[in-house]
Amino acid sequence: MKKLIAGGTVCAGALVVAAILVPAGIHGEPQSPDTENVIVVVIDGLRCYEAFHDSPASDYVRCMRDSLDPYATRYQNFWNNGVTQTLGGHLTLGTGTWQLMPNSLTYFGPDEDTVSTQPDKPTLFEYYNKAKGYGPSDNKAVYVGGKSWNDTLMCSVDPEYGRSDGGKVVIFPPHTEDWENVPGDTATYRVLINSVLGPHHPNLVLVNFKDVDKWGHKADTLDTTGTDDDYYRAIEVANSLVWELWKWIQGDATYAGKTTLIVTTDHGRHDDQHGGFWHHGGICHGCRHTFLIAAGPDTPSNTVVTRCAFQIDICPTVGELLGFWYPHARGSALSEMLDFDLSHQTGTNYGAGSGDVRVTSTDSISVSPQIASSSTGDTLHVVYVDKSAGKCEVKYKRSTNLGTSWGPDSTLSTGDELDSQLPSVCVLGDTVDVVWMGCNWHTDPTGAPLPDSVPRWYLYHCRSTNAGGSWGTRRAIQGSKYEQSPVRDKPSWSIWDPSVSRYGSSVVGISVCCTGSRRTRTR
Repeated sequence: MKKLIAGGTVCAGALVVAAILVPAGIHGEPQSPDTENVIVVVIDGLRCYEAFHDSPASDYVRCMRDSLDPYATRYQNFWNNGVTQTLGGHLTLGTGTWQLMPNSLTYFGPDEDTVSTQPDKPTLFEYYNKAKGYGPSDNKAVYVGGKSWNDTLMCSVDPEYGRSDGGKVVIFPPHTEDWENVPGDTATYRVLINSVLGPHHPNLVLVNFKDVDKWGHKADTLDTTGTDDDYYRAIEVANSLVWELWKWIQGDATYAGKTTLIVTTDHGRHDDQHGGFWHHGGICHGCRHTFLIAAGPDTPSNTVVTRCAFQIDICPTVGELLGFWYPHARGSALSEMLDFDLSHQTGTNYGAGSGDVRVTSTDSISVSPQIASSSTGDTLHVVYVDKSAGKCEVKYKRSTNLGTSWGPDSTLSTGDELDSQLPSVCVLGDTVDVVWMGCNWHTDPTGAPLPDSVPRWYLYHCRSTNAGGSWGTRRAIQGSKYEQSPVRDKPSWSIWDPSVSRYGSSVVGISVCCTGSRRTRTR
C-alpha cells in the first residue's frame, strides 16, 4: 500500500543577509546522508495530464508509474509558479529562486546573444563546486542536454560565485547544428551514459530530455512536421529512458546505493480549456501543475506527498543531499523525501559590521528589504520578506530614533497566501504605502477556489495612515492574466517586481513588470 502524506512541515530555508536585515543563527554542520550523488532529470514540457495528474497515472508514464514509483517519494501537488517556459523553469529549479527569464540563448564568442540569460542568483552547480573546491574542468557538476545552453545554466552573475565555480555543460548535439536535425532523447541518453556518467562519475548532474516539448509544439496544426501521436510517443520514450537510467545506476559500482534520482519537468502545457498541449507559457493549470519523483538511499519508498511544493524547493533539497549551503535560495528542502535531519536551515550574520543594528531576529531567513524615511529622517520604515512561519510573508518594522532601536514587526500579508515576495514601500507624511507580490489560489467572487484552480500571482497593496502604527486591509489590485485563444500567440502575462511611489497627497503610483515590459497603475 502506498504511503500518503497530506501535510508535512515546510522547513525553514537558508539564511541570507541583504542590506540592513541580518538573520540570526549559525548554519549547522553538514549531516551525513547516504547520498553521495544526485541526478536530476527534467522531461521538458511534460503536461500533468499525460503524467501524474490523475490516479492511476497515465499509461504514457507506465514505467515510472509501475516500476520507479514503488521505490520513490512522489510530490503530487508540485507547481511552477514562475515563467512556464524552458529557460525560466530550469533556472528556477537550478537556483531555488523564481527566475522570470525569457526563452533566449547566450553563447560565448562572436555570436553571443545581446540578452544575458544568466541568473542573478547562484545555481546548484556553483553552490556544489564552491563548497567542494571544484571547477568546471573537474567534471563533478555537469549539465547534459539536447537544448543549447552554455553559461545560462552553468553559472550566475553573482559576484561571489560565477564561471570559475560553474558546472560543465555537455550539449548534444552542439548548438551549431540545425534544430530540426537534432537527434532525439535516446541519443542524449547515450551521451549521458557513455560520455559523462560512465567515464567521469560526476556527483551532480542535471539532464534535459527535450523531445516532449519539441513534438508538443510540432503537433500544432499550423506546423506540418509533427502530429499528436509524435508528442505522445516522445513521452513514452522519455518515460522509458528514466527507468533505464535508474537500472543503470543500480548496476554501477560507483553509483549504486549512493545516488538519488530526481525526475521532474520545467513546465507543463496549456490545458484543454486554454488551447491544448501544443504550446505553453501561460498560467493555466496545465502550464503550472507539474510533478516530482525522487528515489534513492535517503528517500522513503512508495510514498505520495499531497501538500503544495514548488520548483524553488529543488535546489535546497539537492543541497541537503550533497551537503552544500544554499544561502540565496528561497525554497525549502522537501523534507518528506529526506530521511535525515536537515542541516542548512539557519545562516550567519555575514556582512554585518560591529556597529550595525540587528533589525530582525529569526532562525529562518529575512530578505528583500526596502527602506523609506520620514521627511525629517528620524522615523525609518522597513518592509521585508520573512520565512519564520515556514513560508514567505511580508513584514514591516519601524524605528522612531534614526535606527538605534526597532519596534515589533507587523505581518502585512495574510496567512492564506501561498507565497509573498518583493515588497516596496513609500512614505508621505504619516501615510505609508506598501505593495508586494502574493501568490494565492484563483477564486470566484465569493472567495471559493475555482475548479482546477492554480496558484496565481497578485499585486497587493496595504496602507497605514498613522506612520506604521496600524494597518488597513490588504487589497489585491491586479492579477496575472490567463492566456486566451489562440494560445500560440502567448497572450498571457505575469506581473512581477512592483514598486510604489506617491504623487501629491492622494495619488499612489504602482509600477510592475509584465512579461518583460513595465506598466504603471495609479490609484
